[in-house]
Amino acid sequence: MSAASLFREVLESGLGEIESSGLPVFTFAMYHDHESGAVSVCADSEENSARAVASMNAYSAKHFGTAVAKGDLEHAALWQANVGRNLSLGDFAIVERCSHRHW
Repeated sequence: MSAASLFREVLESGLGEIESSGLPVFTFAMYHDHESGAVSVCADSEENSARAVASMNAYSAKHFGTAVAKGDLEHAALWQANVGRNLSLGDFAIVERCSHRHW
């Protein structure tokens, strides 16, 4: 199977499963794990994305505040807030939908 036909098959299958789930898609990703050769589809809703971003920002704020209190601005700079959307595929509402395919 060619890479193009593999990706097409996974994309079509994943999109069908996402559509069947009824998830209002806010973010969509097609993921290729180069180590295992697996390909999968992930999708997130705006509601789940906002929840994940809020959780990440709460975690970052704690570490940011600690670093600022210590005067360690270089370390504080590592804990910037996420002002956009969730890009952590593992936290998406639908993770690795459709079976992994290997070539």
